[in-house]
Amino acid sequence: MMPFEVAPTDLGVLLLGVGLLLGAAVWAWQLQRSQRAKPETETVVPPPPAELSAEQTAQLEPFDQALVQQPQDAIAWYNRATTLDQMGQPQAAIACYDRALELKPDFPQAWNNRASALDALGRHQEALAGYERALQLKPDFFEAYFNQANALGQLGRWEEALYSYTRALRIRPDSPEAWYLHGLTLANLGRFEGSLTSYDKALALNPVDAQAWQSRGLALFRLERYADALASYERALQLGLESAALWAGHALAQHRLGNAMEALNSYDRALERDPQRAEIWLDRGLVLMDLNLYELALQSFAQALQLDPNLAEAHYLEACCYAWEGQVGQTLQALEQALRLDPQRYRPLLASEPYFQLIREEPSFVAFLAKVDASASSAEFFRRDAVVAAEKPSQTENTERQA
Repeated sequence: MMPFEVAPTDLGVLLLGVGLLLGAAVWAWQLQRSQRAKPETETVVPPPPAELSAEQTAQLEPFDQALVQQPQDAIAWYNRATTLDQMGQPQAAIACYDRALELKPDFPQAWNNRASALDALGRHQEALAGYERALQLKPDFFEAYFNQANALGQLGRWEEALYSYTRALRIRPDSPEAWYLHGLTLANLGRFEGSLTSYDKALALNPVDAQAWQSRGLALFRLERYADALASYERALQLGLESAALWAGHALAQHRLGNAMEALNSYDRALERDPQRAEIWLDRGLVLMDLNLYELALQSFAQALQLDPNLAEAHYLEACCYAWEGQVGQTLQALEQALRLDPQRYRPLLASEPYFQLIREEPSFVAFLAKVDASASSAEFFRRDAVVAAEKPSQTENTERQA
């Protein structure tokens, strides 16, 4: 093991949590589409592509013929709308829902479905008015509360979303989807104990929901219950979920439990599935540092910076690796970048970072620290240098501009 311990980073955890929440939001969005009230007819035409083929147009003909005979039939307009909606044409569906509501304003299913179509167009604020109207007409309307909660989540109004999920669960407490999204909303509010309870209720109703096991693992990780988090991640893997985010979470739990080689293997599995995740390359580099494999760690940090050049932590960890290997010039270059990007975080660490002990007496490092300390703030110092460089372009730059 290395002689000094690097303080564990929360960047990977935070980014993993964001990535997970964003992925779950997409899942919730797809689920919302299934929570629309069903048409009054026995069957609904399957959704075709946006441009209707002749065959698809023919599928709409029964509704069109009914409307020719009975143009004031709100149910026929509603059924045509739901068919268009499921064909992936929400704008056309809204026009039909509007016609149905002109004829029958007290039609809660039409209000709910119209709002859901607005959500599909990204018009979440408008959608909320539709869900509210549906609930005024039908106070025990589970789908309207569920969809309202999803729309509020899309707007970042998490407390209100939590209230709507809670109301939905009072109506249908046996809905694993609602319990799961209730848990995700609590997690987004930083209330991980509560989210864990909701995930457990979702899994009691549907124990083979791999996504819920993954989210449960993240909540346990944030509660620093690393062994339990690892068990949840492994259950999700057993159920066939093989995402980069899941393998990264598995790796983070292994690393916190001191299982560096197992963590490295899990990071590699994550990167096989998504090599474009800078934070995974970063956390992989941290594991390699724990294994004293500094050259390999530098390669991981270089990959992270290729994907995200503004990842300050990768620059700082590069500086730590270079310093431990006695490469003062490269250390200073990496530190300059880290301080430029996040001076408030990294400037206070310069005097006490164990990795800098080997070069602390080097004249260039001493001069660098003095220069940083003498500046009003490292951010101002590096901005000033950047302005000077911009005002005095090199001869090469002048030649290129003249060309």
